[in-house]
Amino acid sequence: MKSGTDRKEVYDLIGLLNQTTETIFRARQKELDQYNISTSQGAVLFITKALGEKATISEISRWLFRKPHTVSEIVSRMEKRGLLKKTKNPQRKDIIKIMLTPKGLEVYQKSKKRQSFQNIISSLSHEEQQQMIQYLQKLKSSAIDELNNRNEKDIYPSYL
Repeated sequence: MKSGTDRKEVYDLIGLLNQTTETIFRARQKELDQYNISTSQGAVLFITKALGEKATISEISRWLFRKPHTVSEIVSRMEKRGLLKKTKNPQRKDIIKIMLTPKGLEVYQKSKKRQSFQNIISSLSHEEQQQMIQYLQKLKSSAIDELNNRNEKDIYPSYL
């Protein structure tokens, strides 16, 4: 542990970071309830749209920092609801591509407003937002290094 930081301060900081994240996502969930999707499903829609033809379970997993089987379960539930479609890659049968269906695209379009995020983040000045970005990137990088030291490189690449 670095000097000047005691164990209680570390736990308090991590606790506050977790509480803040959970509270922000609860606000987002309230916003998404009208579209009958979870925050995880909203994230999958967003990432699938952003990745386009490159959307696969593995790639979505990397972006969400979730294990592939977890993302696969989310995608399967979304496919049953008609939001996503899974198709096998003709060149590589072991790769499953993920695509938005028309219904999924409609839900994505409606849900992408993210007003709750805007309202919450706007409580910080532009300068504070920039500082927060730097701090969070530094923490995320340190967490990735910690995971990589535990041989989880394939799950948590440093480029994200």
